[in-house]
Amino acid sequence: MISIPWEERDISIIRQGEAGAPILFIHGNSSCKEVFGNLWNSPELRQYSCVAFDLPGHGASSDAKDPESAYTIPGYARAAARVISDLDLFRPVVIGWSLGGHVAIELALDGADLSGLLITGTPPVGPGPSVLEGGLTAFAYEQAMADEDASEEDLMAYAHHMYGVPREVFEPFVPALLRTAGRARTRMAEHWLAHEGTSHLEFAASGKTPLAIAHGDLDPFVDSGFLDKLASGRLWQGRIHHMAGSGHAPFLDAPGGFAKMLDRFIADVMR
Repeated sequence: MISIPWEERDISIIRQGEAGAPILFIHGNSSCKEVFGNLWNSPELRQYSCVAFDLPGHGASSDAKDPESAYTIPGYARAAARVISDLDLFRPVVIGWSLGGHVAIELALDGADLSGLLITGTPPVGPGPSVLEGGLTAFAYEQAMADEDASEEDLMAYAHHMYGVPREVFEPFVPALLRTAGRARTRMAEHWLAHEGTSHLEFAASGKTPLAIAHGDLDPFVDSGFLDKLASGRLWQGRIHHMAGSGHAPFLDAPGGFAKMLDRFIADVMR
């Protein structure tokens, strides 16, 4: 594990393998970089240089010096760009989960030179009031994912749905859940509803960076029907990649299938 400086604070990073093509993983709200460990250790991904980092205010990264700027999706994208720059990751493929999928899209919209994006658990909606027009289920709005003062009980209930696997499987990530800066949850949601940046839905429909969308069909947060309306030649293989029996984090509950899909996507976009 290493760290790099960012805005007078530190970003914590794990890098596994340095010889292969670079893959950058971006975790979700109130999670941490270690959530992708199943993927790094899969046979399909051992040929790549896998990099994951903790978003500011999450995991082993420092709390932000300027929370109002840093704890936003554009702020997280700036942190991701710093990781790419400092580690000299040449045209990485970026894997974004949940909040991390929005960060990945924002990174591409900011002009980062990426080989491709694979997002999962992420409806490409927003910024602005359009966030409320579809993509997320009604159940998603009942959770503590944007609550600065959420109790430990509420956070644990959210974690059960977010990870979608038994408690003993996600237990290693509980300290990161409880450590996450409360302001990071609230500020991210506030900013995304008010922000006037480029539409993520437009990017999903007509952006230039190769894009794959994977969806666990049991995901309680993301509207499957909304995603299916995005299916077009713009997407990798022209479709949403549904993973039957998987929830919000299919790389956790179906790591083998997810790793195989990711390996195929990387091979296609890096030809």
